[in-house]
Amino acid sequence: MYLEEIRIWNFRQYGEKIDGKPGIIVPFNPKFNVLIGENDSGKTAIIDAIRLTLGTVSAENYRISDDDFYNNLEGDSKKEFKIECSFTDLSNKELGVFLEWLSFDTENKPNLRVILNARKVQSDFIPDFIEKKINCRTREFRF
Repeated sequence: MYLEEIRIWNFRQYGEKIDGKPGIIVPFNPKFNVLIGENDSGKTAIIDAIRLTLGTVSAENYRISDDDFYNNLEGDSKKEFKIECSFTDLSNKELGVFLEWLSFDTENKPNLRVILNARKVQSDFIPDFIEKKINCRTREFRF
């Protein structure tokens, strides 16, 4: 199994296209990948997007903050962001483990899509907070 592609909407410097398409789509190679770019060009945002979606934040306790939401040129902050990681080339064992979470591509090949949705929630009863949901096809987990 390998990460085939990541799609990002309204996360940090990656906004969203006018037609609702992701601000950035990054395809990955099954063998070797390198992110190259100038300082502050978004390399770390891509790595952090993967880490947030998969829950792999190593030793530190990372929480989604207001800074993770896209700000346009006028300084308006988005209220939601979405990150989608697509995995392919699953082994038979992985197919069994993720059976309930699998979807199929246009060639009817199984893949695993892990989707993180985060949104700012405002309430009169509790302080503002950020709701995080992780979806895999039909399953949903809230944190």
